[in-house]
Amino acid sequence: MEKVYHWQHKILMVYDSGKIREQFLSLIVSGMYGVPADKNLLADCDWQEIIKTAREQAVTGLLVDGMETLPEGMLPEKTIRQQLVSSVLMIEKANRNTTKTLCAFSKLLNSEGFRHFIVKGQVIAAEYINPLHREPGDIDIWIPDAEEAEKAFRWAGNNFRCRWMPGEKETSFTWNGALIELHRRMADMQYRPYQKMLQDILSHGASNPRTVSLYGMDILTLPDEIMLVYLLVHAEYHILNEGLGLRQLCDIAIFIKKHFTADDSIQDKLDRCGISQISAAIGHILHKDLGLDKNLIPFRISSKGAEIIREDIWAGGNFGKKRYGHVSNYNFIHRKLTMLPVHCRQYLRYRKLLPNEAWANLISKFGRAAKGIK
Repeated sequence: MEKVYHWQHKILMVYDSGKIREQFLSLIVSGMYGVPADKNLLADCDWQEIIKTAREQAVTGLLVDGMETLPEGMLPEKTIRQQLVSSVLMIEKANRNTTKTLCAFSKLLNSEGFRHFIVKGQVIAAEYINPLHREPGDIDIWIPDAEEAEKAFRWAGNNFRCRWMPGEKETSFTWNGALIELHRRMADMQYRPYQKMLQDILSHGASNPRTVSLYGMDILTLPDEIMLVYLLVHAEYHILNEGLGLRQLCDIAIFIKKHFTADDSIQDKLDRCGISQISAAIGHILHKDLGLDKNLIPFRISSKGAEIIREDIWAGGNFGKKRYGHVSNYNFIHRKLTMLPVHCRQYLRYRKLLPNEAWANLISKFGRAAKGIK
């Protein structure tokens, strides 16, 4: 019997994982854009690993859409397909409930006179070929006027039993089975000059909103360029903290494909917010891994740092839950102390792509941990 050495086994594992990711991404791209999956690449699949990866990255619906382009003989066994169908039916049900809850709550805010914006989530889901197959998260609602936001928080506290303290920038609660987050500030950057620039850009967006229709109801959201800036800032936040997942990159790719042309550019806004280098790396992944036409990407792209982001995506899963999900069960102090080494690690990994913001974020995490201990 031929002896397999440890180093040979490791090479085989790396090869297998690389092949599985390539097959997985082929199916995701197929589901995103409605194009046939690569049948030659998918001739020999480890379906258990591919499905496991889809669950970790919260893109099971897209995977199933991609699988539907394959002939019967290439699909996994019937029991696996039945499990996937059940999963997709649950995703569809959750999506319908989330969108209905969003619309109902938006009507309540309108009746109270609170001007508000819906960002991310269901607004982005509506851009997909099959909106019901994007796995839903929470409902993010931004009330840009500070005084109105304080009143809205107080109103929500009285009517939905959510905890809120004067001066806080957000509050959250569960209603109709969906998590709703009300925000006074939709995004924060820890480096103050970038934070000021970002808030100026978002304020401009609030003055020039875009309207989308969900279940026949007109919903205010950010204009295209500013929504994309926000999505990239949000991705940068997760990269520096718990982790970025593939679903977020799918959202960005779909949004660019639907709303941008080769003549568009948001480079100036990214430069002003200090995220041009990290955005360039994200853009490289959108093109190379998710098949987005690089001519549509309205900012510079570069391979610098892209591999580090890829490593974190595959290791961490959606929002880093694969790697750090257990930490949510810890008490406040234990959670903060456990995550401090993680924030140090992320600073060291991303300090060249986000020199000012990575350092400011690390200092902020140490400060919050110290306050918690006191």
